Amino acid sequence: MDIGQILENAIMNPDPAKRSEAEAQMQAMSKDHFVMYIGLLTEALADESKRAEVRILAGITLKNELTSKDASKKRHQAERWINLDQASKSQIKEISLKSLLTQNDRVANAAAQLVAAIADIELPRQEWNELISIIVENTKPEKPEHVKRSSLLTIGYICETSDPNDAGVVSQSNGILIAIVQGAQSSEPSKVVRLTALNALVDSL
Repeated sequence: MDIGQILENAIMNPDPAKRSEAEAQMQAMSKDHFVMYIGLLTEALADESKRAEVRILAGITLKNELTSKDASKKRHQAERWINLDQASKSQIKEISLKSLLTQNDRVANAAAQLVAAIADIELPRQEWNELISIIVENTKPEKPEHVKRSSLLTIGYICETSDPNDAGVVSQSNGILIAIVQGAQSSEPSKVVRLTALNALVDSL
């Protein structure tokens, strides 16, 4: 099954019938073959040979499988993620973090949303505790601009969606603030990085 072609049809095919068919295929895979489906989406997100639009849709679709504005649906999605086998979860987390490093800002934005969606489930459970340390490392002054920007964007998304009273989230606050300060300091040469850091600071407050 070529998930890349299905994604491309869903977002770019000029024929409305083809777009609807692709969307129906994705919904069916999500319902009937969830583990395989999210694995294929993860591979598409990581595949540098695919069009940026396909990778973005893969990342956003995967994020939407993990979180929702509807509270009941969000709880169901969280439970589904929690019950996944550890190998699948580890692979998705690893690839989502690698995708933050891409030089394509739009793909990195999708990856940032995905990382934050996973963090929203796992940090309150005292899981993925190494995440913030990785983000702190990514925001060090010597890192490339695009890596610092996408990592600070991730921090902003995490702060925006997290429960500020949750002990698991609060336990990561020191690392979150270190990452923000590293990006916002006056010695940071990139205005984009500094602005992203300040936006993350607003979300953290």
